Amino acid sequence: MSNTKEELIIYRLNRAKESFAMATIAASKQYWNSAASELYYACYYCVIPLFAKNDIKTSTHSGVRTILSLNFIKEEKLDARWGKFLSKLFDLRQDSDYGDFIIIKEEEISPLIDDAEEFMKIIEDMITNHHEEK
Repeated sequence: MSNTKEELIIYRLNRAKESFAMATIAASKQYWNSAASELYYACYYCVIPLFAKNDIKTSTHSGVRTILSLNFIKEEKLDARWGKFLSKLFDLRQDSDYGDFIIIKEEEISPLIDDAEEFMKIIEDMITNHHEEK
C-alpha cells in the first residue's frame, strides 16, 4: 500500500508530538537521558514532514541537519539558532543512547524542553500555513 505525502506529514507530526510527550514524562520522572533522546526525536520527526512537504529526501540523521541548514537556514526561512539547537539535541541524544556511563543532567535538558516545543511549533507552522520564519 502506498501512502500519500499528506499521510506521511500527518504521521510524522503525530510521532513528533508523541516523542515530545514522552520527553516531558521522562523529565517529570527525572530520567534525563531518556528525556534527551525523546526531545531529539520529537524535533527530528517534526523536520521530516517539512522536507516531505518540500519534496526533499534524506535517509540519515546527519543528512537532516545538513539539509535543514542548506535549504532552510541558509535560505533564511528559519533562524540559524534552530540548526544549532537541533545539533545540540543530536549530540545529547548520541551521549544518552550510546555513551557508557554518561549521565545527562537536569540543567542540560530542562531549558531545552521549552525550546523544543517552540521549534516544533515553528516547523509545524511552516508546514501547515506556508509561514517562513526569518
